[in-house]
Amino acid sequence: MPNALTRFHRRHGRGPLIAAALAVGTAAISLATPSPVAADDGDTIDGRYSAGGVLAAGSTLELDVTGRGGTASNAAAVSLNITVTQTAGPGHATVYPCGSQRPTSSSINYGTGMTIANAVVAKVGSGGKVCIHTSTQVHMVVDVDGYFPAGSGYRSLTPARLLDTRRGQPTVDGRYAGGGIRKARSVIELDVRNRGGVGNSARAVTLNLTATQTGGAGFATVYPCDEPRPLASTINYGPGATIANGVTAKVGGDGRICVYTHARAHLIVDVDGAFASRDEYRPLTPARVLDTRPGEQTVDGRAQGGGRRTAGTTLRLDVTARGGTASNATAVSLNLTATQTGGAGFVTVYPCGSSKPAASTLNYGAGATIANGMTARVGDNGEICIFTSASTHLVVDVNGFFPPGSTYRGLTPARLLDTRSPAPPPPSDVAAARSLELLNALRARHGVAPVTYDPGLSASALGWSQEMSRSGFRHSNIGLAENIAWHSQSAMSPTTAAETFHVMWENSSGHFRNMIDPRWTRVGIGLHAAGSGWYGTHIFDR
Repeated sequence: MPNALTRFHRRHGRGPLIAAALAVGTAAISLATPSPVAADDGDTIDGRYSAGGVLAAGSTLELDVTGRGGTASNAAAVSLNITVTQTAGPGHATVYPCGSQRPTSSSINYGTGMTIANAVVAKVGSGGKVCIHTSTQVHMVVDVDGYFPAGSGYRSLTPARLLDTRRGQPTVDGRYAGGGIRKARSVIELDVRNRGGVGNSARAVTLNLTATQTGGAGFATVYPCDEPRPLASTINYGPGATIANGVTAKVGGDGRICVYTHARAHLIVDVDGAFASRDEYRPLTPARVLDTRPGEQTVDGRAQGGGRRTAGTTLRLDVTARGGTASNATAVSLNLTATQTGGAGFVTVYPCGSSKPAASTLNYGAGATIANGMTARVGDNGEICIFTSASTHLVVDVNGFFPPGSTYRGLTPARLLDTRSPAPPPPSDVAAARSLELLNALRARHGVAPVTYDPGLSASALGWSQEMSRSGFRHSNIGLAENIAWHSQSAMSPTTAAETFHVMWENSSGHFRNMIDPRWTRVGIGLHAAGSGWYGTHIFDR
């Protein structure tokens, strides 16, 4: 029998998901605490480029990107999310087409002991590869979320530097070089057309914006110079930081973009490509479509002030017909910000209606404010899904969208590279393995097909068990069939905890029905030990 302190609950079927909302001003960034990077096991979508070991300082990796993760063999450019982790020292990485000379630009910047991500639209080089140069020793993770086929209206470029305010640093044509640190609350007007390979008719450009030697906590906003500065941020930084973010920016009618800096900082801008046709990409003045913080506003009053996202939960966000985005948009260009974070974690953005992938969009430490740009495929009902592994406020700004006639092909994010070696299984995974074994043995005894262990659902289940240990025993709002349990004996081994919870659930009629329900084909399992005892969660889905 369970002891008197044991409680357990079940939930049947599917309920509504919480529709919460999210925006960002100034807040310090803290990235020194390493944060998770989705699946921490070295796996990739096809087993290639998996667990290859740390990248040495000054080395260059050639990465096959075509014909993998849904990317076509004739892809001319790919939309990537680059994550560095376990960094040995300050440095940067540069992504460029293999077969070209490595440019004097950076795709991501990092300090010692960081986990940090950045979005890059990279031109595909010889052999269907992109090259990644790392200046210092790092582990690296690369996810792909879309591509442009050959002949598309997107002109991919070898990265070229258009702006560098630091003294003595060059740009591609000598213009906008060494102008000095940008003052707080100042705006620089930057010519982007007819520079670095950008054509005279460019309507939008893909950029990498870096803030460095920052004088305080602040943010920068990129927008077209012939329009008012929007309520949106492109990059957030703390004092003494060096941090980069990718952005697809609308070009003003005069061929310029404006960059507003809220707090003093040096700025660097590199260009990766350009759009000339409205049929390919529709750039927008950035508009806020989500802000969970109390009292903050979105462009239309929807998805605002909904409160901090809890660990292990998924938010469905309507992104079409908002902020200028068409109702039939197939993909959207976004800037995602996590702020007032409750612990080390990550965010994964993916099309609703698809399973949550083993990929990460944004990584954060405790007490951070950090942003990352991305291109997201629009899912069911015009929605994207946003999973948070640790509690955080979220802010989302939309910069543009891809109409149905666009050649851009958005993908459910897929991992192409993970240099990390699989870690020894933590107690929670030992418990999950035993729990799955017992569950499928029970289903077999009752003539029901086994369920498959789902990594995405399991991340949600473990996140919820951890959240219960912090804030109390209760059901989540995930909206799926769910069994939860708590036992006060924290000294139990992982195996014993799994076996104890299995008996508790099997002896409860409601929990038992969930366990042997033939509708379920996938399960998420998360068991967590804390000072107050063991907490367990099973999440079932078709």
